[in-house]
Amino acid sequence: MTSEGKTTRSILLSHWLIVLLGIPIWYFTTYVPRHSLPSERVEAWNTRRPCFLNALERKDGGCGAETTNGGNPAKDRRVLPYSKDVELVFSLLNEDSSVGGGIMDWDVNLALRDQILPVLSALEPLHNFSIETQISYYAPLSIQPIFDQEEQNWMVEEEDLKAFVNSAEWNLASTSATSKLHFILFAPSPRHRPLTIKGRKASSFITPQWGGVALYNPPSSATLSPSDLAHPFSLFASQLSILLGVPSLSSSTSMFSSVHLSSLLRDRTYENIDSSLVALQGVLDLTRRITNMPISIEVQADFTSALDALDNVMKATTEKEQLKFSAEAREVANRAFFNPKMVSMLYFPDEHKYAVITPFLGPLATYLLAATFKAVKAWRKEKKEKIKIE
Repeated sequence: MTSEGKTTRSILLSHWLIVLLGIPIWYFTTYVPRHSLPSERVEAWNTRRPCFLNALERKDGGCGAETTNGGNPAKDRRVLPYSKDVELVFSLLNEDSSVGGGIMDWDVNLALRDQILPVLSALEPLHNFSIETQISYYAPLSIQPIFDQEEQNWMVEEEDLKAFVNSAEWNLASTSATSKLHFILFAPSPRHRPLTIKGRKASSFITPQWGGVALYNPPSSATLSPSDLAHPFSLFASQLSILLGVPSLSSSTSMFSSVHLSSLLRDRTYENIDSSLVALQGVLDLTRRITNMPISIEVQADFTSALDALDNVMKATTEKEQLKFSAEAREVANRAFFNPKMVSMLYFPDEHKYAVITPFLGPLATYLLAATFKAVKAWRKEKKEKIKIE
């Protein structure tokens, strides 16, 4: 056996040794942890969901007779998803006060006291409210009103209402995690007065899950008194009740009875439970469909905590406790669904990893296999020659 052949085989052996040692290192560094999830508990809850509303009403945790609409209350898509903390932002926006005729100030505190605070007081068992007010002296429209010759006023088309709110230029965008509802008192510039909504008697509208807008064609006064604000803020009170899931709520607390409150608590509880189960089922579907998606210990803990909170809903003795546990379940279920590690895997599947590695490993593997084949062939040849010599 020549020294050259020994050297070649030693080099090849060292290469193969590196490969064999690298395989377990590669495996453990690219291993995707997948902790188990209690899918059977989610399936059990999905089975119970159609009769859950009836169980809430009976307060005995049982299904009993079937409920109307499959136990699923009709959902108003205008209603803001439930959140314990809600921030209300009341804004006075002038289209362009530089041309004159703008509203420079408003006596908003009295309007809030008389029209809004009674509603907030009635809804206090469900939400913690905070209020912010602001005035803007330049809030240009992103749409062009149409002048009606017959009515002698400016009008906004019904289909243009979706684009009426110009959040970017009106400085209404927010990065806060707190749920917000905006209420805008919009004063058009003198060249667009009076401004109304075509085909509507009311000069106000609701943007689903965002807030409400009221058009106000101001008098000559540059300051709005409480009497000037009475009608717009009564509209805001009505819009607020609709956006928070109580369409029948009046600005007067005498209209908000214990029956209203009980019904609202149950509706919000069911909404939270429904949203929680959708998120939990979504986690299960994703992990089953994407086999390389990690299931970290944090996701497992949030998933289990959400189910425990749902179980506590059925054990709760009061409607307020049921709402509290259902809100907790919704929060942790959404946290499990939107876990950053899980979401990132949606954009980095195995195919991408192979596409990155193959250009490097392909040529190396070709060289190593060819060299190994050549070395084995030379070794067999040397062995045959040695046998002949002997």
